[in-house]
Amino acid sequence: MNWPGKLDWTADHAYALKDANLGNTRVFEQWYAMGQAQNVAALRQSIEKIQGIPWVNTLAADDQGQALYLNGAVIPNVPLPQLAQCADPALAAAGLPGLDGSRSECDWQADAGAAQPGIVAGAHLPALLQPRCAAELQRQRLAHQPCHTPDRLFAVDQP
Repeated sequence: MNWPGKLDWTADHAYALKDANLGNTRVFEQWYAMGQAQNVAALRQSIEKIQGIPWVNTLAADDQGQALYLNGAVIPNVPLPQLAQCADPALAAAGLPGLDGSRSECDWQADAGAAQPGIVAGAHLPALLQPRCAAELQRQRLAHQPCHTPDRLFAVDQP
């Protein structure tokens, strides 16, 4: 990849892209399983097991009064310490994420239970399950009554 003025190639430095969804062939299986789910617990279980959602968040509610927010997307597994040690300085200076691809210790990490190598396992993805939250999120813009959610849903540093 060459982005003039941002990611310029030199004789000593080049850039390449890696897409976590390149190995994701599970998307149709995922949508089917989501359609079969009878409640948010089953929906969450299917998302965490299959890990086929390419890039979107999920918000759902069921007839039992449960509401679910889940970022079940395919996400590269890069723990915070690794990011600190491996962030490419030129990319970081430009405000862009990116790792030093010339060092094997900077490759995406394995996470037990993940549907494919190098991604965060479904059980480790950010989720919030509670009653009425989805309805409150929907009306937040009008009523300014946010549901009680953690300040940061995904700041987990895995060992």
